Amino acid sequence: MTNLIEYPKESSGRIKIFESHQTSVTSTETTPLTRLLGGNEAFTDHALTPAKHTEIGDLIAQYERDPAKRAALEDARSHLARTAYAGSATTVRTMRLRRGWSQVRLAQLLGTSQSHVARIERGQDNLTLQTCRKLCNVLGVDLNALDEALRAQEESKEGSN
Repeated sequence: MTNLIEYPKESSGRIKIFESHQTSVTSTETTPLTRLLGGNEAFTDHALTPAKHTEIGDLIAQYERDPAKRAALEDARSHLARTAYAGSATTVRTMRLRRGWSQVRLAQLLGTSQSHVARIERGQDNLTLQTCRKLCNVLGVDLNALDEALRAQEESKEGSN
């Protein structure tokens, strides 16, 4: 069914709104996406990725292996840090993005996992002095700059609650 909505003052004129079509896939696997969608088994990661397409994580991993494409991804991340995070306080995330690194890349440089980097960026980990020193060395900052970044993360976390 197609509904037409008219917006006389809008330049776009008529807009078509289509009903969504739900694809049902039987799966016993519970993924973060199915939990996000309220545990609805009709939605799975597989159901959202058509057979002839590649999952975004797999595509990024493939691009990271190609030096030219990796450079393009790094440029895009750096651009994101300069534009989307321009008015934001400096955090570990913005330090990482300014260098064009993914969480996976930072994790490799630190000798840890991507999930650990994600927890650091969300302010969910109490960092040891050893981890702080590693972060400083890898990110090219001193302990004072890292402390300011971690404090900014705490403040943004408190402000979002």
